[in-house]
This record gives sequence, structure tokens and C-alpha cells, in this order.
Amino acid sequence: MPKPHRSTSRRRVSEQWLRALLLVLLAAQCFAIGCLLAYGKLSLPSRWVNPWLHKQAVDGFYFQTEAIHLRLNGDLELHKVSLHSTDHASALLEADGAVARARLFDGVRPQLGLRHLVLTNGTLYMPAVYAPNGVRTPILQKIGFRFSPTEAALNLEHFVATHEAIRIRGSLQWPLTGAPIDPPQKQAQLLKQIYSSLATALKAKTYAALLDSPSLYVDLHSEDGKALQIDAHLYSPKLKYAGSSGNNLHVQGKLQVHEARLECTEPLSFTLENFSAPHYALKAGSIVGQLPALNWQTITQGAWPAFDVATEYLEFRQFNLHAPQISMDPDLFPTVTFAGAMGGYGGTSRFQATLDLQQLNGHAHTQGTVDLLQLLPPELQQHLPDYRFESAPYCDLKLHFENGFVLSRAEFHAQAHKPQLAGVAFDILRTRGSYAQQQLELKQFSFDRGQQHLDLHLHYDLENQDHQTGLYGSIIPIEYNELMPRWWRNLFNDNFRFTSNSKVHGDFRIHGGSSPFRTDLYYGTIQGKDLSYRAVPIDAGSLIVRGRRSYSEIHQLHARSGEGFLRGDLQFTSFRDAIRAPASIRYAINAELPLQSAQKLVPPTIAKTIERFSAEQLVQVELNGAQFNEALYPQFKDKSFVHLTANSKGPIQYARVPLDYLRFRLDAARRITAMRELTFGFANGTGTGAIDIDSTDKSQPAQLHLQLSLKDADYKKSLQSIPTLADLERSLETAPESSPDQGREDARVAVDLHANGPADDLYQLNGYGSFIVNDDALGSIQLLGPLSKVLQGTPLGFTSFNLNRMHGVFSIREAQLDFSSLSIDGPQAKINASGTLQLQDHALDMLVGVDLFGNIVDTTNGVQQTIKMLNPLNYLLQFQLTGTLQQQRFRSLFDPRNFLPF
Repeated sequence: MPKPHRSTSRRRVSEQWLRALLLVLLAAQCFAIGCLLAYGKLSLPSRWVNPWLHKQAVDGFYFQTEAIHLRLNGDLELHKVSLHSTDHASALLEADGAVARARLFDGVRPQLGLRHLVLTNGTLYMPAVYAPNGVRTPILQKIGFRFSPTEAALNLEHFVATHEAIRIRGSLQWPLTGAPIDPPQKQAQLLKQIYSSLATALKAKTYAALLDSPSLYVDLHSEDGKALQIDAHLYSPKLKYAGSSGNNLHVQGKLQVHEARLECTEPLSFTLENFSAPHYALKAGSIVGQLPALNWQTITQGAWPAFDVATEYLEFRQFNLHAPQISMDPDLFPTVTFAGAMGGYGGTSRFQATLDLQQLNGHAHTQGTVDLLQLLPPELQQHLPDYRFESAPYCDLKLHFENGFVLSRAEFHAQAHKPQLAGVAFDILRTRGSYAQQQLELKQFSFDRGQQHLDLHLHYDLENQDHQTGLYGSIIPIEYNELMPRWWRNLFNDNFRFTSNSKVHGDFRIHGGSSPFRTDLYYGTIQGKDLSYRAVPIDAGSLIVRGRRSYSEIHQLHARSGEGFLRGDLQFTSFRDAIRAPASIRYAINAELPLQSAQKLVPPTIAKTIERFSAEQLVQVELNGAQFNEALYPQFKDKSFVHLTANSKGPIQYARVPLDYLRFRLDAARRITAMRELTFGFANGTGTGAIDIDSTDKSQPAQLHLQLSLKDADYKKSLQSIPTLADLERSLETAPESSPDQGREDARVAVDLHANGPADDLYQLNGYGSFIVNDDALGSIQLLGPLSKVLQGTPLGFTSFNLNRMHGVFSIREAQLDFSSLSIDGPQAKINASGTLQLQDHALDMLVGVDLFGNIVDTTNGVQQTIKMLNPLNYLLQFQLTGTLQQQRFRSLFDPRNFLPF
């Protein structure tokens, strides 16, 4: 048999090895497919994969793994994966696992690469060379991210991690399009920037202790592949530090790592709610702030950075600031400087303060529109009247504090336009003062109101709780009653009236306390012009006001009204209760005024008596007494009393009865009015008397008791001076041609009267009296009516019988005069009468007897007495007198109709 050709043999061997290799590959494929179908993944030896991963390094970074599995979808599942750098032996990052998706083609060319990598539960380490303590330590734990490298950039997405209690989220974009740099150089640069920044941040790690469960979001990126840009957002639901606390802290900012330095490209902004620092007595709400520059060197040493904040409100010790803006310079720490705008208290102001937060001392200065009254101590604020400002006052306030934040000294001045105090509008208000060593002093507190102005000086001792006040100015006092203490309102009440021409100047000193707020002692002087008191015009006047607590008085009152004057003292007593009126007024007044003015100054009971008087000239009055406010204080009922002396010093009328003069002393107390030392002139005569008015019995009208005596008065003038008798006198008078009214000027009258009865009805008086008229021409008066006319035409006419004296005794009862004895005498004749006269209608009922020679008969001579008894005229001249005084009717007791022709 021929031997095969050698080439043929080789071909057969090659075919056998190819078949074997294909069988092996087929078996491997079948095994892989079987594993994929059975387990869903295909495990690959790490010794095969790790070298390949090392070769796939990107800029010197590569992954290693202990185990790798190929999933059905083509993903690679890595277990115990780690990230390495060609410059460091130890892993930079370790994780429990990662899932990678490969890229098999680059366009149309086959090329194996990494499309993305998802890592879970990783730990990032700080290499020893970068660590502050020189020891490799974990800095981030529980890391998870998605890594998607491209030719243009490294993209790290959905990054999550924790650092101790800090939760971190973020992303990283690092460009690969910068200037060509060898991979080792790129690796060194990147690691240096990243780990230098982390090392710097770890040095300030103590600040993390301030936060409670914080969350940090960072977005790392680079524009040129050199400087690392960081957008950071830190959130913590609570902030705690050395007893201070706050809620919902947000910090946002932009930083960069450049040449291993961490820098701020923009100010960091932060917000914080409900901040409270009890140690510093500080509270703030809704804080918004900025950190304009960060000095990481000082921050890593524990110093606070500089910052600017604005808050909704700030409560610091006794200061309550609304919407303030505050800046802090850490270079002076613990001395902190606050500077900015302060809102609230009715305005805004510029605020500056330098405080040592450890020693709690320093000073503050504010300038702007601030309601300064709200800064006063609460014990003073509660006594302030209701006030309003058209615009907030301008204020300049300087405060100085000692250790412990104790206010040691303060200076201030303020000015307000168009303020209102207790409804009183002012044009402008100015104040200037200081505080030191528990002493508050208002060196100036002045206001202008039209032509009025007032200056106030106040010294207030907060330790002893007392105050001293000085007032000086020109005002209308009654317009400021709501602003002034009670004693002021008691003095300047509704009795005063002022006009546009009124001028009042005052100067007061007031001492008191504030626990409770009170006025203990005050003294002042007032000068006034063109005003009125109780409707009495006062051209000019002056007085001293002084008082102690609930007692006040007007002392040395001097007032001029026309040609009259008013002098004296008034005392007011009040109780510390809700009644805004004095309980009593005591007065001692000496005045020369018109009666109408005097009537307005005395109590109502006396005024009713005075209103019946009228006089042309001034009347001198001295008034002493006390008037109690019985309506508001019933316990003082019937306690009021009055002592009054009056002197008309000239003619005066009472109930239209003219008097030549009038002087009396009047005492009124307990519903009894007594007029004593009564002297008066009437019809050129002299009168005396006493009058009492008793109102003690409330069941009946006031009772009048009077006693009057008139001596040597002009008879004719007295009749003419009494209105009810003037017409009567003219109707009874005749003036015969043969007997003109000669000698009548010498007619004189004297009267004595005692009467009692109701004061409001003089016709109901009861009493008794007597009168005497001396007149040489009494016969010219038709006292006997028609009888006079008859006798005047006969030889027995009265002209033949001179009558020069009339006297009588009478009693008064039930509006009736009862004449028990009425005689008209002359040298020869005598007329006797008795009977009654009605006071209201002048009705007469009398018996009249005429004895023509009754006064020439010697009653001791029996012969003459017998002749008189036998004289028939003694029996015939007996008459009954009726009618009225104006129309008299005479009838003879025997035959009047035949004897008399009427």
C-alpha cells in the first residue's frame, strides 16, 4: 500500500486540533450559556478581570474586585470592589459591590470600555499622606453613586454618603478636555485638590457638633479641569450650641478648590428660625444672613466667621428690635460689633453696638425714628396717657453697659412732630435726658402748641421709686387735664373759661413716688390774664398752688376784675378712689365785686339770697366755709358750712326795696342760715335786725325767722321806697292849696317787726310789731277817707286840728295785720282805731273813734273829765271802716246813711 503524502497527514492533524478547539469552545459556550440560563450570571475569575480593569484606568484611577459576574443583560457585577490610584498603594474607596455596564463598540469599531458604574455601601478613605493626623481614616461611609465616564468628563451622579451624623448627597462633573497632562500628573492634581479640601473641612469638623441630623448637598464640577467648583447646601432641622438653639438651618454657597485652597466665590447665605440664646438673653426669628468671606485658617482654629444677618425680630435683654440688620466682625471676638438698620417701635433707625459677649459690657448707639416712650420701664409706661404720633419721633440714643449687661449710663434726645397725648394735639415735642446710677433725668421735655409752650424737667430715682418734676410754661391749664394728675384736674376744672386772648404762665415743682405712682408734694405759681372763673371775668391774677398727696390748695389768690378784686385761699381734699372730683372745698375769700359776680362765687344756697339784691357799686364780701360733694360722698351730707360778711358800701336794693347801705354777717350750716349783725340804711333811717332760715325739717318748707327794727326814717320816702305802698301813698295823699307839702321832709317813722313763717311765702308769716310816725302834717293824708273830706269842709276840718303823731301795735297772722291799738294824736285831737288789714288785697275791717279835744282834757281833773263824757261828739264820731286802703268806706255806728252822703 502506498504511504500517504506528508502534507495530507498534516492537514488531517490540523483538522483534528481545530475540531477539538471548536469542541472546547463550544463546550465553554454551552457551559457559559448553561450558567447564564441556570444562574442568570456568569462568574469570571478576578485574576482575569483585575488586570484588564487595571489597564482601563482613567487618568490614573482604576477599579479592582474580588469577584465579578456577567449578567444576562451584559452588566458586570463586582463584589468587594475598590478604587485605586496609580500613585497610592491603599485603596481610596472600598465598597461591598458595584454594577458596571460595558461599552463594546466605539462607533463601528469594537472597543471595550465602561459605560457606567453603580456603587453601593462604599467607604471613602483619607490617605495617610493627606490626613491631618497622618493616619488613613474613613471620611465617608455608606457611599452610593452612579459613575458615568465619557471622553469629555467624569460624571458622578446620585451620590449619597454619611460622615458620622452628617448625611451627604451630591454630584461631580470633571472635564477631561483641558490641556494635555500626563495621567500621573492629572491623578496627583485631582487627588491633591480633593483631599486638601477634605482635610481643610475636617479641621473645622467641630462646627458639625452644632447641627442635629444635618444633610449636605454638594455639586462638584470644574470648568477647566483645574479648579474644583462646589455648590453646597447644608440643612439641619435643629441648631444647638452652648445652650443656644434654633430651627431649620439652611446654608447655601459657592466655593472652589484652587491650588489646594478652599475659597468662596460668592457669599454664603443662611436662614435660621426661632433662634434662642438664653445665656445672652437673646431671641431672634426668621434669620436671613450672609457670610461674605471665609477665612478657613481662623475657622479651623474655632473662630466664628464674619456675617451679616437680618431678622424678623430680635429680643436682646430689655431691647425688642423689629427687622434689624446686624454685622459681626470676628477679629474682635468676644467683642462683637452690631451695625445696621433697626426696624420697629414705630419707625426705623441706624443701630450700632459694641458688646463683649463674655463680660457682657459695651455700648450701643441708635439714630432714627423710634418711639422712645416704649423703651421706658414698664412701671412708668402704665402711667403714660394714650399717645399717638403722626410720624415716629426722631431719636438719638446712646447706651453704656457694665459687666453683666447692666445699664450704667444712657444719653438721649428725641423730637416728634404732630404728636397727640390723651387726644391733645401738639405741634412739636422735644426731649433730652440721661440715665446713670439708677437716676433717670429728663433735662428737657418741651412742646409747642400754637402760642402755648411747656417745659418739663424730671428727675426719677429708680432705686427709691420717687420722682421730682419741674414744669414751666405758658398754657391753657384746663386743656391738659387728661395729661395731669388728679390734683391738677381738681384745681383747673370746668369753673375756668379761657379765650383766644387768655395768657397763663405757670411754674411748678412736683415730688412723688411710683410704687404706686403718686404725687406726694407739689408747689407752683400761676399768673393769668383774660380768663374767667365761674363766669366771673378776671382781667389779671396770680396764685400759688401747693398740696400734699390728696390735699391741694390755691394760696394767696390775687385777681382783678374790672375795678374789683378777689383775694383769698381755696383748699381741695380728695380721696384715692375712682371718683375724679374733690370730696370737699374750703375757702377763705375777700373780694370787692359786683353783686352778680359775687353771686357766682358763693354756694348755691347763698346765691339764691344774693340774687334778690342789686347794686350799682362794688360790694365787699368776706367768705369762709367748706362745701362737701354730698352727691358723690353721701357720708358728708349736711357737713357744708358758710360764714359770709357783706358790706354794700353804698345804695343797694333788696326785692326792689332801696336801702342806703347794707352790712351783715351770715352763717349757714346744717340746713340753717343765720344772718346776724344786720345793719342797713332805709329812707335816711337806721335799721338793725336778725334773720334765720331753718330747713332742718324736710317735711315742710324752710322756715323764716326775722326781727327788724328801723329808727328815724323819712316817712314819705319810706312809703315811696316800698313798691307795694308807693301807689297807695299817692292815692291817700292830698295837697290842699292852703296847706302845701311843707314840712313833710321832716316826717319820721320807726318800725319794729318780729315774724316767723315759710320763707317762700311771706304772706304766711306770723308775728307782731309796732310803728311810730311823727309828722306835723299828718292831716294832709286822707287816713279817714271820705270822713276827711267831710271834716275838711266844716269848722271841724283837720286843718283846724293839727295831727302830728301816729303810733300803733299790730300782730300778723294768716296774711292779716291785726291792729289792737292804732292812735293818731295832735295837740288837741286824738283818733283811736282797731281792726284788721288783709295783706294780699288790702281789705279793711276797723273801728275808728275821733276825739276832737281828747288831748286837752286833763284826765286827773274831774270837772274836765265829766264835760268830756257829756260831750255828744264823743259818741257821734264813732265809725266802722271797711273797703280797701285805696277805697275806704266809713259808716257811723248810729246813722251813717243820714249822716254821710254815700
